Amino acid sequence: MLASQHNIQGHYTQRRLEYLINPVHTTVIASDLTEPGYWPDPAYDLHINHCVQRFIEFAESQPVFVEALHRQGVKMIMPELSAQPEPTLVQWCEHNNVEVRVLQKNSNYDIYPYAPPRHAFVFGIHADICVQQHIRALTSMSAYIRGVIMMGATYALYPTGASGYEMPNFNPQCDALGIHNCEIVK
Repeated sequence: MLASQHNIQGHYTQRRLEYLINPVHTTVIASDLTEPGYWPDPAYDLHINHCVQRFIEFAESQPVFVEALHRQGVKMIMPELSAQPEPTLVQWCEHNNVEVRVLQKNSNYDIYPYAPPRHAFVFGIHADICVQQHIRALTSMSAYIRGVIMMGATYALYPTGASGYEMPNFNPQCDALGIHNCEIVK
């Protein structure tokens, strides 16, 4: 699926989309975006750079999304707590007064059952494995949470035949949002 296509509630569209959120009840999760050299395969550094650059481009053009980031920060899920987050993303967050919270896998995403977010945006590497699993975990926490795969700021481990991660038919609480063809509104 290209970064300009969307799959919203099981319906594909290539039209420019206005995606409605409440910035107060929105969380953003970054999956496995570690500092260069952490992963044994150097190609992962390129994948991480792709995700970070696309996320930053998107955020800089979306004031409502940045408002959500100001309220909740970026929650970075790391493979282990000793892993350091990707420095370009951390610098961008610092420059824009966005908190970066590093969380370990198997965390509860700092989400409390009595006050879950309405939208959980997820981006990062291994989209066909990790991002998809984060979406499943987030949406299983509450029927209220709608998972949003940020297409264009994800990178699949297996880009050819990536097991359909971009088609959120596996979960009716999940959308795939082509970040190059949308506007976040409130």
